[in-house]
Amino acid sequence: MLGKTLIPLLLAGCSTGILGSGDPATQPAAQSGETGAKMTVSLGTDTDVVGFHFEVESKACHPGDHYADFWYAENVELDDTVFPGRIEFLEDAPFDGDSAHLGADFFVALDPGCYTVTATPVSAIHGDEFTASCDCSTATSDKLEVEGGYTTEVTLISQCEGDLVGAIDALVMTNTPPTVVPDIENKFNNQCETVEICATGWDPDDDPIEFDFTNLTKGHDFFDIDVGDIELVGYESGHRLWQQCAEIVTEDIADYTVEITAYDLAYDEDGNEVRIEDLIGEDSHGWFQVPIHTGWTMSDSCIMMDGSVCTDEGDVYEGCTVISDEEMYCSGKYDIDPAIVALICDGTDLIEDELYPTCGPK
Repeated sequence: MLGKTLIPLLLAGCSTGILGSGDPATQPAAQSGETGAKMTVSLGTDTDVVGFHFEVESKACHPGDHYADFWYAENVELDDTVFPGRIEFLEDAPFDGDSAHLGADFFVALDPGCYTVTATPVSAIHGDEFTASCDCSTATSDKLEVEGGYTTEVTLISQCEGDLVGAIDALVMTNTPPTVVPDIENKFNNQCETVEICATGWDPDDDPIEFDFTNLTKGHDFFDIDVGDIELVGYESGHRLWQQCAEIVTEDIADYTVEITAYDLAYDEDGNEVRIEDLIGEDSHGWFQVPIHTGWTMSDSCIMMDGSVCTDEGDVYEGCTVISDEEMYCSGKYDIDPAIVALICDGTDLIEDELYPTCGPK
C-alpha cells in the first residue's frame, strides 16, 4: 500500500507511560531511509498536547502469512510547522489548504511488510517517559504496508475536545405595584366597639394580591383584629378585583392609624407563592392609611324607681375593658372640670343620683 492514506482514530485515556525501545536484533536491516514509513499527526491548537508517543508493531499482511515480530516506540515533540502550510502533499486531503493544524512527524526505516502504527498524544515528555493527553485521542493505522525502496506516507488525525459555546437569552418584563382603596363605615368609635375596614385592590398586571393590615399607632395596640379571607369580587379593565375585610377592636382612648398594604404576588424557583418585591429586592406594593378615633362616652345608665342603677352595656367586645363613669369622673386620672367633680363625686365614689337621670316617668 503506497502513497497517502488517511487513518482513523481511537480514543485514549490520560496515563503515564515509559518508552520501550525494541530489541536491536529486531530492528530493520536498512536505516538509510530507502525503505520505511513516514507519518504526520495533526491536531487542534488549544490543547495540552506537546508531542506524540509513536509505536510501530509488525503484523501479518494476510491471514496465515509468516512475519517477523517487531516493535519500536519513540517520543516526538510537535513540529514547528503549521500544516498543511501550502505543502502540495497535504493540499488536497485531509484538510483545507488554508487551515492550520499542529502536528508531529515520525519517520522510521523498516523491513518490507505490514505494520500497525499508533500515535498517542502526550502532555509531557521526560526522556523515555511520557504523560498521555487528556484533551486528544490516540490515532492508529491498520496494516500499513511497506515495500522495499519506497516510503509509505500516511496522515493520522488525533481528534481533540472542543469548547462548546453557550448562550444567554434574557427576557425582561415590566411590573407595576397594585392599588388599594379602603372602605370604612365609621372611623369614630367608643372603647371596645368593633370597627370594620375593608380593602379593595387590583394589580395593573393582574397579579394575585395579598393584603396586610398594620397598626402604626405608637403606644396603643389593638385589643383584637380579625382579618377575613380575601375574595375575588369582580373583573374590570382587564384585571381582577380583590377584597378583604378586617374587624378591629380598640380599647384605649386614642387616635389609631391603620395602614393597609397590597402586595403583588409571584412564584419562586421552588413554586412557592411570594411577594414580588421579595423576589426582586425592590418595593412593589400599594398602601393607604386609615384613621380610627376612639373616644369615651358616658354609659347609658338611669336610676330606677327602686333606686337601683340600670346600665345598658351596649356593643362591648367580650373581655375588653371600658373606663367606668366613676373612674372617668372621680379617679383624678382624667381632665374633668373640677366644678363637675365636686358636684357628682364623693372623693373617688360617684354620686349616681347626681349623674344619672331617672328611668322613665316618676
